[in-house]
Amino acid sequence: MAARRVRTPATITAGILLLAATTSTAVAGADVARATGVAAVDDRGVAVVGPAAGRWHLDDYGSPVTEATYLKPVGAVSVQQSIDGEQRPWMFTIIAGQLYAAWSDQDGPQWLPLGAPPKSEIFAPVGVVTVQDNLYAPQRPYVFVQTLDGHLWLNWFNGVDWPWLDLGTPPPTKVADGIGVVSVRNGFGLPQRPYVFVLGVDGHLWLNWWNGGGWQWDDQGTPTDGTLLPYGARVGVVNLRLTPEGADWPQAFLLDNQRQVWRNGWDGGRWTWTNHGTPHGMSMPDSRGLGALAVRDTSEGAAWPHAFVSAYGSVYELSGAGGDWRWVYHSDPVQFEFLNPVGAVTVQDKPSVGDRPYLFVVDRYGGPVWSNWWAGRSWEWVEQAGTDAEMLGYQDSGSAVTIQDTPESPQRPYVFYWSSSWPRKLMVNWWG
Repeated sequence: MAARRVRTPATITAGILLLAATTSTAVAGADVARATGVAAVDDRGVAVVGPAAGRWHLDDYGSPVTEATYLKPVGAVSVQQSIDGEQRPWMFTIIAGQLYAAWSDQDGPQWLPLGAPPKSEIFAPVGVVTVQDNLYAPQRPYVFVQTLDGHLWLNWFNGVDWPWLDLGTPPPTKVADGIGVVSVRNGFGLPQRPYVFVLGVDGHLWLNWWNGGGWQWDDQGTPTDGTLLPYGARVGVVNLRLTPEGADWPQAFLLDNQRQVWRNGWDGGRWTWTNHGTPHGMSMPDSRGLGALAVRDTSEGAAWPHAFVSAYGSVYELSGAGGDWRWVYHSDPVQFEFLNPVGAVTVQDKPSVGDRPYLFVVDRYGGPVWSNWWAGRSWEWVEQAGTDAEMLGYQDSGSAVTIQDTPESPQRPYVFYWSSSWPRKLMVNWWG
């Protein structure tokens, strides 16, 4: 199969990344696109079939190279060029040590080669976020990766091009593993600032963040009575927000060597470590993180963190709704062997209602992507028809993001993953 066309950097006008409207065509076998999930009525009396009225589609983005190897997804984000412009999904991925971006326009799927840092080879992804300087500014992607020499590097869109910036290492140590990235706003209308959490070789959680004038390293320390996993500690990073126009409080979720879930969170005045343990104190030797989300029960409510982990092929949710932390077991439709994360998003069916979480996973040896989603009164499991994802080892198998066509439209999930069939292709399973 021929490689997809590779573009030079996207057209830039007046410092704004221009994203053309996408005309997306489903791949052969589009009849697999269908409404996912069972019909349900949520607690507000809203009829729910999947994210909203529509169906699932499956698109083939191909690959920018003939044989895509050493694949490491970094993450997907929605990019909006103006406050009233259309959102478009962008997927960032590492292929054989090189960073690429994938998106779609009126000509179909496109690829943008972003290269690698000039001083060292990319070793692993850390995460990607978008940053807005103010409410009316364009969203600009910031992509963070770890290099072989233990440095944290940033590739970002500065309004003109995509430079690389070496953020260095935590002062006494090096980066061992990425934990996650989040954009933080201290209040309504204020600039967003990236917060990057990594695990150091010294076993400490470290934070690299933009303080308004430069990049700063902070030592978040270690849990009071636990040792963080040296690799595979990541569960996810999200913001807690008590009011719609309030400040963002970052919350990082990690696993210790006993597979207990720890939270390192900002409470408005200081950083604290909290041990959330395991569900019912059970032993979870094969547990791994599946992601974290901030969920609002109502459109004007607080955004509370929810973290997801797998154990024994099952999903367990650490719910922080209302500040009352508790574990929730998600019953399984089939007996999974070992779940690997593909992505996690919240979906808002209309601006006047709250969020519904969606979790996307794949089993140990790859295969169909499964969605585990909140239908309003219960968690439902559905196999995403036509999907066939590669497992990609002990890392994320893909990423998910939601798109909103207009401020009044429902949010729609886009789920990116690499195919298990050879040659590898980037696929997107999207609702519309």
